Amino acid sequence: MSSWKENGAAYLIPGGLFCAVMIPAAVMHAAAEGDSPQACAGRIADVLEGPVFYDPSAFRQEGGYTAILPASAALVWRVPSTVLHPSRRLLLVPAPDRCEPVGGRPWWVVPLESPGLLCAPQLVACFAGLGRRRIVPAGGELQ
Repeated sequence: MSSWKENGAAYLIPGGLFCAVMIPAAVMHAAAEGDSPQACAGRIADVLEGPVFYDPSAFRQEGGYTAILPASAALVWRVPSTVLHPSRRLLLVPAPDRCEPVGGRPWWVVPLESPGLLCAPQLVACFAGLGRRRIVPAGGELQ
């Protein structure tokens, strides 16, 4: 895609082949026990075993991660403190070789190794749940 070469990112449409789940940086950092994408990358890769990118402009400029999951996960996804990207809506995805922060654009924390190797939904749900429990009081809401 020329947009990937020119802009370092391109718009893709989740739906038939994959879905995307967005998780606030605070939740992921709490789960990974780190304070930045670079500090958390190893733990995220070990636990989620699939592609995850970071977007510093997500969640009102507070930053967020997007995990790429099989499309079937969208049918049942109901995990607090996460947002399922709407099916058939454009999603800005970093170029496959964009694995470092550049100019406030999204970049891969855990690169896509193969189109068929996506994050397991249950691992993403558990990891997000762990982060949420570490920062939200019992019965409370994430701010």
